[in-house]
Amino acid sequence: MATPVDWYDDEHTIIKVTITPTSTWEEYHQTVEWIETEATKVDHLINVIFHDEVGMPKGNPIPHLKKGSEVFFNLPNITTVIIAGSQGVNNAFTRVILTTAARMVVATMPSKTEGRQLLFMASLEEALAYIKQNGSRQDATTRSGRD
Repeated sequence: MATPVDWYDDEHTIIKVTITPTSTWEEYHQTVEWIETEATKVDHLINVIFHDEVGMPKGNPIPHLKKGSEVFFNLPNITTVIIAGSQGVNNAFTRVILTTAARMVVATMPSKTEGRQLLFMASLEEALAYIKQNGSRQDATTRSGRD
């Protein structure tokens, strides 16, 4: 898998994905599978950060992002997904595509999406500061059906 993805912290509460100029949709799906596997190994809440300074891979992003969102919403311990970097914040097209994909998933599984967040932040540092300040949203555990 060429798209860098790993636990950001020793406590395994943050997964960081770095989008590179050569990232592909196939690698995105491999990354989503890795995140799914890792999330099932821990019993605490997780935040996922997609650090993107280069933009999405070529091709229609909707089916790929919809599939990835479905995986994330089916994992009750993933509470916040943050798109961090200039491409997610400054590119209106990227924001519309990501928000649209998330809304499509929310419409099909509203009970699993309550208490979840998709956020856009200008930098990795801002995303990390947000997580540090807000924690992993402990209240999302109960609302997502993970009692």
